[in-house]
Amino acid sequence: MEPNIYFNPVSKKRVSEVVYEQIFEKISNKELKQGDRLPSERELAAQFNCGRPSVREALRMLQQDDLIEIDVGANGGAIIKHSIMESAIYPVLRLVGTGDISISDMIQYRRYNDTACLMMAIDNATDNDIKKMQQIMFDYEKHLNNQTKIHKIDKSFHNALAEASHNNMCLLVSKIITSLSTDLFYNIAEQKDADEVNMHNKLAFENHSRMLQCIIDKDKDSVEEIAIGAAELLRKVIYHFNTID
Repeated sequence: MEPNIYFNPVSKKRVSEVVYEQIFEKISNKELKQGDRLPSERELAAQFNCGRPSVREALRMLQQDDLIEIDVGANGGAIIKHSIMESAIYPVLRLVGTGDISISDMIQYRRYNDTACLMMAIDNATDNDIKKMQQIMFDYEKHLNNQTKIHKIDKSFHNALAEASHNNMCLLVSKIITSLSTDLFYNIAEQKDADEVNMHNKLAFENHSRMLQCIIDKDKDSVEEIAIGAAELLRKVIYHFNTID
């Protein structure tokens, strides 16, 4: 007896979807990189042998996905804004902005993300990865009292940690967590007492130093304790500054 299954008829793709997919593929395989400029609408229409409205619609779709930005003016046009990996971050950030993912959810998850990242970095980090993190920590200590610089340095450390895992899933998720947690903390910090913020910066520096040392020592036994410490520090800072209930 044949199962009672129904399929939808095959439909032709719209021309704009074909244009979108070809450009998307070139961004995905890194033929097109951040900062590269696409040909003009007229040139793209000629290359794809289609009308300019189809090209315009494809560019609009790419812009919606945060893959390109449209530069206006006499020399304007479409410019590659993000890699496929980076463009996946922004929909999640928007979910946080709408409240679908709460700050409490992020803090709770942070511990497990740091644990996984550290474990993979212990297994996979190269000498160059470690040297990069050591340089970042040198800059971190040097600029502990400079809020503008320490914000960027803190992000750089977490991104370098994720890169040291040599795991793209870890890299993607860590970038999301890093963008959320560091931006949240430093946006709050701008409005708070400098001495108090500097104290929290020092505690974060000490925690990051422990992260780096456990990678160097390949000390997996300390990973969970360090990850819990990082998450708890973030929680205490946010609750202390009364940003969530």
